[in-house]
Amino acid sequence: MKQLFTKLNKRKIIIGIGSLVIVICTSYAYSKNVKATEIKDNFSKKIGNNNYEDAIKIYNDSKDDVIVMKTLNTKADLKKTINTELLEIKEDYISEKLSFKEAIDKVNKLKNLDVVEEKYYTDVLKIIERINDFRNDYKEAVELNAKGIYNKSLDKLSNIAKEDKLYAEKALKLKDEVNDKNEKYKVEIEEAKKDLTEIVSRLGLDDLKDAISSYVPFPEIEGFVNNSDISSNNEFLIWVDIKNQKTNIFLGKKNEWKLIKRFESATGAEGKDTPTGVFKVKDRGIWFFSHKYNQGGKYWVQFMGNYLFHSLPMNMNKEVVDDTLGTPVSHGCIRLAVENSKWIYDNIPNETTIYIK
Repeated sequence: MKQLFTKLNKRKIIIGIGSLVIVICTSYAYSKNVKATEIKDNFSKKIGNNNYEDAIKIYNDSKDDVIVMKTLNTKADLKKTINTELLEIKEDYISEKLSFKEAIDKVNKLKNLDVVEEKYYTDVLKIIERINDFRNDYKEAVELNAKGIYNKSLDKLSNIAKEDKLYAEKALKLKDEVNDKNEKYKVEIEEAKKDLTEIVSRLGLDDLKDAISSYVPFPEIEGFVNNSDISSNNEFLIWVDIKNQKTNIFLGKKNEWKLIKRFESATGAEGKDTPTGVFKVKDRGIWFFSHKYNQGGKYWVQFMGNYLFHSLPMNMNKEVVDDTLGTPVSHGCIRLAVENSKWIYDNIPNETTIYIK
């Protein structure tokens, strides 16, 4: 009897211990499940509220818990949350809910989490950057269209891909508008070429025939002159653009001037400024030399007193001593490359209007 009683007690003890182990294990597993659920819920809420710093903290505090992260697939669920957030960032940028900077900043903050592979972040960044390039091309196309530079506007619009749904639609509409303008523009160019060819033939300016055959309007430059209501006593007009250090040669008539040549120049240095205003070509010569400045120049064309168009400055041996162009460095005259000063000397008649501004 005693042995039987002892056996029964041992069995009860074993069963009790087994039950206790089961209770402990079950409790432990339950606590881990609860923890995993809390991690996933809190992580998802923080990400959804754009509180990436707290989400990073939640992950960092839990990532070493193998049971929670791997056994219970918590990391896989966090990975899904991150991938979903990356897709939302991309879509929010495409729909213009986020600026380019905001979208890039959000992706870079998420990169601090090593939940997903680097390529997921990189792929989204590449898409956002590519779409940003599309949108910059669209903005440039709008500006070029406004300036009347239709071919380049169409080139920019052709870069915009369908993956940027919002701007692809805008680009198609603008493309139709630019194409219509471009067709009219081509007709206008041909008409302008005919007018210029007639002037060149009448004046016997054979060296301008090639320039006329490849004539392309410069809307900003021609627009400025034609809106300035400037006339000339002949078919030529010169505008010296002091800001850009350019000498612009036009053919045509009042309010219909066409740019045919553009020369880099050097106007008066500070304190020796080239006079501004409207002048007329008065005289010309092959060579001059100033003992005051110990410099001279070839192919001078006078427009006011001692103010001239002339070649680069030379010494008495007619050797160039300063080839600077594109910046104001002269004593007040308008310096040009030797061949360009010769062109003005050979082709621009007296009484041609000179506009300096």
